[in-house]
Amino acid sequence: MLDKTNLLIKCKVLYVEDDEMQRENLKIFLKRRVGKLYLAENGEEGLKLFNEQNPDIVITDLKMPVMDGIEMSKKIREKNKKSAIIITTAFSDVETVLGAMDIGIDKYILKPVDTGKLVEAMEDSALRLAGESEDNFVLDDKIISDKKEKLEYENKLQIKIAYFIKSNTGKGPKSVKAFIKGNLIEIEANDPLTIYEKKLLEQSKNKSLVNFSREAFYNDRKDEIEKIIFEILGVKCNLERVTIDFKNNRDILVISV
Repeated sequence: MLDKTNLLIKCKVLYVEDDEMQRENLKIFLKRRVGKLYLAENGEEGLKLFNEQNPDIVITDLKMPVMDGIEMSKKIREKNKKSAIIITTAFSDVETVLGAMDIGIDKYILKPVDTGKLVEAMEDSALRLAGESEDNFVLDDKIISDKKEKLEYENKLQIKIAYFIKSNTGKGPKSVKAFIKGNLIEIEANDPLTIYEKKLLEQSKNKSLVNFSREAFYNDRKDEIEKIIFEILGVKCNLERVTIDFKNNRDILVISV
């Protein structure tokens, strides 16, 4: 299990700053904390490096010659929606940055740069990026990337949800599968229908009735389902969606954490 304080070691970072002294000072600080650091003196150089290296995080000054930070960020967002962009700016230019937030800037840091706030912004960005990968699972500020550990959680979820369905309906599903994908949990209950429900479905006119009934079963017990997840994972969650798939005889629950 990783936490966000050491996620930066896995990140590639592009730092764009035209002031040589500031660039060199922050360069020393950043090199100790990130996996790979790239430096540029203006937006044009920064954009070129971004296209070549595809960094995870971009830290850029606002006002620079040739191409400023806003223009560079716009061009980056045209090609890449994922990488984090952090702008460093003087207090007098905050309104300019706020006016451009809709282009996809993640954070802004006032100059002179508070390195503590900068690291916090970078760690939050690294956590978001890690959580967007289906290979990882985010628990608050922890990242589970070990497949064995994730499988253990999935197995516990399968057992608990199967018992929950059986104890509430009198019939357990043939099997329950749990899949952890980024910050989502998908649970499939296979062959969950009771004998009575199957009998009703022999007449197509009853399909909507059974669908409504099964959706209501899960939604009415939303708090119980979320409590089960909390007891296993230790994090708050939300039952986002219930799908009743009659064609494949399964119920699908999608839960965000």
